Amino acid sequence: MSYSFDDALEDVESLDTFDSMLFYGDGGRGKTNLAASAIHAGFNRVVIADIEGSAKGVGRLNPGVKRLRINSFNDLELFNAEVLANPNDIDLLIFDTLNAGNRLAINHFKSLPQNRSNKYGAWDDLLMFTNEWMRSFHASSIPTIFIAHAVDEKNESTGSVKTMPKVQGSASQDVPTIPDVVGYLQFENVGGTLKRVLYVGGSETLVTKNRFGLPDKIYDPTMSSIMDLIEEAKKSGNQEAA
Repeated sequence: MSYSFDDALEDVESLDTFDSMLFYGDGGRGKTNLAASAIHAGFNRVVIADIEGSAKGVGRLNPGVKRLRINSFNDLELFNAEVLANPNDIDLLIFDTLNAGNRLAINHFKSLPQNRSNKYGAWDDLLMFTNEWMRSFHASSIPTIFIAHAVDEKNESTGSVKTMPKVQGSASQDVPTIPDVVGYLQFENVGGTLKRVLYVGGSETLVTKNRFGLPDKIYDPTMSSIMDLIEEAKKSGNQEAA
């Protein structure tokens, strides 16, 4: 049986929807509530894989969101396998938080007999696991949002400091390359009022990513507003092309 390239070809404009996003920032900035607001954006079955125990309070603003507590690395692996095998059960998935899952994984890999005398083995395992975890969901049919805390990393050569998602090991370099959008959530004083702002534009001090032509800053973001902005950028691009 021959392979048909024509059958496999896709119009690239049909790809202007997100497969995965990463929201990161300091605690108390509303990262989980932002992701969970997808329940108001047409995603009827939104599930939080609560690895850190930080889903409390989400239901007040986002009733209808479901939560499953992840208590161990084994729980996380079983959950990942089950969801990937049955993708139609979930409209949108939230992992809260990426760094908590990362921590479960490194503790597990360090405990393996083959890594007890190999100080690099556990970190190699962590790199492979984190990449496979994120890429598997990015490639799945389930829109996925990863939540992470923030950490400041100093470049010892230049002295510059960059804020990035908190992930242990060399996986921290790969993580931002996978999602379609990487946004840093923070408060900003706007005319004397503190507003929540999602930074997705290019920055020398923040790790960000934006594949959809979104504004550099999204004020008072919700998943509904982000989805609308993606659609507006798509229409704008089509008009410019015409």
